[in-house]
Amino acid sequence: MKGINVSLRGMARFRLLLNRSVKSRAVPTVVLVALLVSCGGKIPPTFYYQLNLQEPAVPAVAQGSATALIMPFKASEMLTQDRIVYRPSPEEVGYYEYHRWAEDPRTTITKSFQGQLRRRGTFSRVVGFESRAKADYVIRGRIERLEEVDYGGGVTVRAALTLDLLKLPSRQTVWQGMSESSQPVSVGEVRGVVTQMSGAVQSALEKLASDLDAFVRSEAASRASPGEGTQVGQ
Repeated sequence: MKGINVSLRGMARFRLLLNRSVKSRAVPTVVLVALLVSCGGKIPPTFYYQLNLQEPAVPAVAQGSATALIMPFKASEMLTQDRIVYRPSPEEVGYYEYHRWAEDPRTTITKSFQGQLRRRGTFSRVVGFESRAKADYVIRGRIERLEEVDYGGGVTVRAALTLDLLKLPSRQTVWQGMSESSQPVSVGEVRGVVTQMSGAVQSALEKLASDLDAFVRSEAASRASPGEGTQVGQ
């Protein structure tokens, strides 16, 4: 990220070079060795982060008797590792080598979205994929983007999520949603980046949860009675 820790000298510059491992370009080993020696031979510590997602303060109003099974959110290969992603340009992808996720964002986002639906009362029950409970719907989500963006003027973070709702037993997709959020980064350190990522993901999740809730309630209102649940996996 441009301008990160700009008030520091020496070691800070060395740590910035080590923290970033860009696929399309690399700092020569001899340069890194020279910097390491000049900084006293100390390797920077690794810092770990977790998305801070909160459940919305909305009143829970139970909706019918439908049960939904939520699958773990998926993501592209670029996002399935523990290193935080940044983009120096539209064509380049970089990773913070010494700034990593303590919990996989896919896990954090799945748990948060499940909590949002429970809090809203969208379904009578929202269970995890490991459950053998009868379900009327399957929810499938995907993280499309979760990254720091260093081009286009200033530094921002972007989060984009997609969602599918499938009706059982036919597994027909009855609703699809997409939400994207972008927030500027004003603090010149990775901690500030993660804080803004949390805000962007929170905004995207709340939009998806609200849209899905509206669809489910509309569907329930248009039906005389709910359908029977189907045992998942049978």
